[in-house]
Amino acid sequence: MIIDHERRAIDFSDNTTFVLDSNVLQRLRDAICSNDFYCNLVFDHNTFTDDAIGILAAILKGSNPIESLSLRSCSLKDLDIIHLAHAICTRKCLVHLDLSKNPGITSASSPEIGRIIQGVPTIKSIHLVGTGILEKNSSHLISALEGCFSLQVLELPFSVGYRVLDRTRELLKKNKTLSDVSDGLPEKAGRILMSQDSSEVGFFRQIRSHARSLKPQIIPSLATSDTESKRASNGYLASFPHLQQWVDPALMNAAMYIKVLDKRCNMLDEHLSEKRNRILARRGQTR
Repeated sequence: MIIDHERRAIDFSDNTTFVLDSNVLQRLRDAICSNDFYCNLVFDHNTFTDDAIGILAAILKGSNPIESLSLRSCSLKDLDIIHLAHAICTRKCLVHLDLSKNPGITSASSPEIGRIIQGVPTIKSIHLVGTGILEKNSSHLISALEGCFSLQVLELPFSVGYRVLDRTRELLKKNKTLSDVSDGLPEKAGRILMSQDSSEVGFFRQIRSHARSLKPQIIPSLATSDTESKRASNGYLASFPHLQQWVDPALMNAAMYIKVLDKRCNMLDEHLSEKRNRILARRGQTR
């Protein structure tokens, strides 16, 4: 066992016996419960006994949040994934999960992996290369990915087929675009709205125009008729007649957020204009 303070990790990949039993996992559980510093666990190239898998699931559900779990080449089976997925979805704090090179993980595990994708809001990467997952039941992965906006990396084996791989690539690209927008825009816009400086207002206008330029990347263009277009609400949402029927609530929230920023910017412009007029009026009176 290697304790890596820099990575905040406990690594069992150098275990010479290549077997982890309940005694080892129980000692690990006791150590983690008394020290919440270590949040990354590495069990690569080890096999687990049935009792050890149960204790590992208890560790994942424990009070100490585990952010990274690596189980490469651990001879895991579908039944093991059921236990681990339940624990991961209960604690909802895992960020990285590596299940690569476990051919015993088959398409029967797709619903459980889909639960992790859709049920853990912090998850960012899942690695499944070298597993036995086929195109069968892969629809669970796709449907889960369509409702997940945190996942940035999902490595699948070629056995799932090119159709699934292409669809996965499209959804991950959408998540990357949404992540870039959400990370960059709100912080700057919030800081600018708190300022009365006209130069700050100009900078906000640049951000607002940049956000508008990103609309085609976030929301696909939809063919609409003139009648439907007239039904759209006034203001910023007028350019999105079908936005309220769009299946992604996050996109609706993003558009509404930008609309609110537009309204606040206009109010700020009016306030600065009134302030400028009052100053000019005072100067005229003093003269």
